[in-house]
Amino acid sequence: TQTYYSLATSANSSTAKNFIECVSINSELSVPVVTTLFTPNTSSFTSVLGSTPTNLRFLEPSVPKPQFIFTPLHDSHVQAAVICSKQLGFHFRVRSGGHDYEGVSYVSEIETPFILIDLINLRLVHVDIEHNSAWVQAGATIGELYYKISQKSKVHGFPAGICPSVGIGGHITGGGYGAMLRKYGLAADNVLDARLVDVNGRILDREMMGKDLFWAIRGGGGGSFGIILWWKIKLVPVPETVTFFRVGKTLEQGATKLVYRWQQVMDKLDEDLFIDVLFQIVNSSTNEKTLKISYNALFLGDSNRLLKVLGDGFPELGLEKKDCMEMSWVESVLYVDGYPKGTPVQSLLQAKNRFRTYFKAKSDFVSVPIPEKALEGLWTRMLKEENPAMVWTPLGGMMSRISESKIPYPHRKGILFMSTNRIYTVNMFSKSSSVAVHQLLLYSLLFLQTYYSLATSANSSTAKNFIECVSINSELSVPVVTTIFTPNTSSFTSVLGSTPTNLRFLELSVPKPQFIFTPLHDSHVQAAVICSKQLGFHFRVRSGGHDYEGVSYVSEIETPFILIDLINLRLVHVDIEHNSAWVQAGATIGELYYKISQKSKVHGFPAGICPTVGIGGHITGGGYGAMLRKYGLAADNVLDARIVDVNGQILDREMMGKDLFWAIRGGGGGSFGIILWWKIKLVPVPETVTFFRVGKTLEQGATKLVYRWQQVMDKLDEDLFIDVLFQIVNSSTNNERTVKISYNALFLGDSNRLLKVLGDGFPELGLEKKDCMEMSWVESVLYVDEYPKGTPVQSLLQAKNTFRTYFKAKSDFVTVPIPEKALEGLWTRMLKEESPSMVWTPLGGMMSRISESKIPYPHRKGILFMIQYLTAWGDGDKDPERHIDWIREVYEYMTPYVSNSPRQAYVNYRDLDLGINKKNMCFDWPITDHWGVRYYNEENFKRLVRVKTKVDPHNFFRHEQSIPPLINY
Repeated sequence: TQTYYSLATSANSSTAKNFIECVSINSELSVPVVTTLFTPNTSSFTSVLGSTPTNLRFLEPSVPKPQFIFTPLHDSHVQAAVICSKQLGFHFRVRSGGHDYEGVSYVSEIETPFILIDLINLRLVHVDIEHNSAWVQAGATIGELYYKISQKSKVHGFPAGICPSVGIGGHITGGGYGAMLRKYGLAADNVLDARLVDVNGRILDREMMGKDLFWAIRGGGGGSFGIILWWKIKLVPVPETVTFFRVGKTLEQGATKLVYRWQQVMDKLDEDLFIDVLFQIVNSSTNEKTLKISYNALFLGDSNRLLKVLGDGFPELGLEKKDCMEMSWVESVLYVDGYPKGTPVQSLLQAKNRFRTYFKAKSDFVSVPIPEKALEGLWTRMLKEENPAMVWTPLGGMMSRISESKIPYPHRKGILFMSTNRIYTVNMFSKSSSVAVHQLLLYSLLFLQTYYSLATSANSSTAKNFIECVSINSELSVPVVTTIFTPNTSSFTSVLGSTPTNLRFLELSVPKPQFIFTPLHDSHVQAAVICSKQLGFHFRVRSGGHDYEGVSYVSEIETPFILIDLINLRLVHVDIEHNSAWVQAGATIGELYYKISQKSKVHGFPAGICPTVGIGGHITGGGYGAMLRKYGLAADNVLDARIVDVNGQILDREMMGKDLFWAIRGGGGGSFGIILWWKIKLVPVPETVTFFRVGKTLEQGATKLVYRWQQVMDKLDEDLFIDVLFQIVNSSTNNERTVKISYNALFLGDSNRLLKVLGDGFPELGLEKKDCMEMSWVESVLYVDEYPKGTPVQSLLQAKNTFRTYFKAKSDFVTVPIPEKALEGLWTRMLKEESPSMVWTPLGGMMSRISESKIPYPHRKGILFMIQYLTAWGDGDKDPERHIDWIREVYEYMTPYVSNSPRQAYVNYRDLDLGINKKNMCFDWPITDHWGVRYYNEENFKRLVRVKTKVDPHNFFRHEQSIPPLINY
């Protein structure tokens, strides 16, 4: 956990900490620090900063670096980043890709300090063939856009750039030319709408921003008017067959006259034809330096028509049939950018910059042909440089027919071509390079070592195949640097350890996943299921870190495995009008509570006590909290759900059917699919609730009081919840160890009514007015979970586990009061252990009125309370097994005093001592002594097995205690 804590520490610097808190408060979802916030002290900072830039000049040590990098997961994160940067006085830069030639999107030379907002995670593409349009997020690359269009249609395209790894957000702000500019104009000429975050943090579309701002953002350059979130683009028709060719000549072969002729004719040729010209230094046939001029072409038609066009208009090129390659438009994208022959079109999804070096570039526009004499002078100058290059890009066609004021990009009628000149400042093989240049190169290698170690590890056969498959099968590609973590990458340990509470399952001896995948979108999860099936991967799914036995992120019975961590999927949409909310599975209970409280002071939700628990897994086990006696469990208040099934389909309540909807609400996680969203029913809470905490030690009569609590608690007003915490403390009289029993209560009402309720039903507690604290419901959440007094409610958004240690836990349900004599025996055993604790959670009220078969969670009528036993130990403990032996002995001691036939257990307090599945195990009757009966009772478990057999007969979703299918399905 060292990496994790170094991240947490650095993220708590005043700058980053304030920013995180502010963004979490002002956006629709909290900030998962480990995957979105990178400071220079964190291990991933260098790799994230260097993940997309092409020009390594701006990654040198002497170049200013951001105070931190923020990689938003949602539009509202970007809105909040603008709002918070204004509030906190931060200067920021925004990067949608890495092809910024002068690095101004991620470097600030004139104003420091600064922060970097990197849109790498915002890369959705929604293609609408019916309306010839697409919405594309600013962080997507051109290649991703092209690929997604091609998957919907073979006869649609978009006239954007030649290089597939360019970010679409910034590309269009500058106009954006490509190989179809002569036919359809620029990318910016084909924009229908946009969504932009303005200076006030508002999201504006075309109508809201007005015609002037909409004009300005399409070619007026990035970083001036706001942050582009989405472009809506117009798709253009392309033929099923296009033609590509590449031919070239050296100076000795007459290249000068040919390129002069190209200048004369190119802008007048058929606008279906695009021929750019590449100038490079090569060795001649006599092994001397010379200039080679290559003609790279895309023709929107077949080779026969192309040959006629060139035969009529540019016969000097001498193109022959054998030079031509016919293909689909999307395949031509790879050829035009110089990819090797045979490169699969899926490579467009990888967003890898093939061109990464130190360079300086300039551009010009040419309106009359450059004379041959001037060209010869240019060749002389190019031959003096070690590594120069030049590209001439033809205009004409549609570019000549569009007004120079239609958008800010003015280079239209009268322009023959654009010239881009690049000088590469480092030639690795040059013997004449200066010492300074060699030092520059040395730094580049050191820098790239970090970056490429990530890329290399992610390109291992397992991760590489998975990444490619997920990118193909989802709505957005996989940004490797922020979503894929292998053991060789610097962030692996911090991501793996970012949420678990039980450090036992982070020990070196515990099996680790081959890689961790942190999806950014529902379709990523769908694709992860599809690809895991295709590739034969076993996986575990984690929505939070409170899994007591670690089965959501550790596989002891089946290795290798991968981990799908839903940490990035944490949206909460609250609908007060309809008393409901949709919440993503990766959100925490605390985030949900906070978001509800921001919409209403009189609404709540009856989920767990600990705010850092992930909501996805919490509800799958039932999910109890401080309002269970009033409203039942979290799972009792679920209205709908969205789950990815074994076939990678997303099913809602109607689609999944009543049996599966029944099973997922209390039948335990990891058996039936991957929960993406829960739709929950909000419940009324009063504006004022009351909290108290009082306690007694054994010397103060604690035993008799807790015996009395057992007798009355389930019968008290259901607005009252009093759980009991048992801990070892030092006695105030003789400083010897004793047991302290604390009563922690939430009452849904004011203190006056609470005192009456307790005066009538539990006067032995002796509660007084001074013990009571009145507050709002959301404030009470912090008190019930024992946060320090005065903790702001915004702390619910931090998702930091305050309880992280080594521990073992067990659970029981009690149906009759435990006798005082038995309690005294329990105290004796607790006093023998170093750090034991116990929590008794009362039932009764609504819990007694709900049928034990309504959902799989069966512990209802007749249950007085639930017991959680726990023992914890430190990192340096040389004999942790003795603590586990102790809790097992206590569990055995309690056998006569708890439920029996079967002895019940709570599935969210998972206990592998009760039994585990074997690898690929199926199930057969009888089931009397099966662990599943302990969690669910016999009838509910039988029904769960039948549901499992129906929806997942081959046991694809499995772990040590997943519901097994029947053998004879």
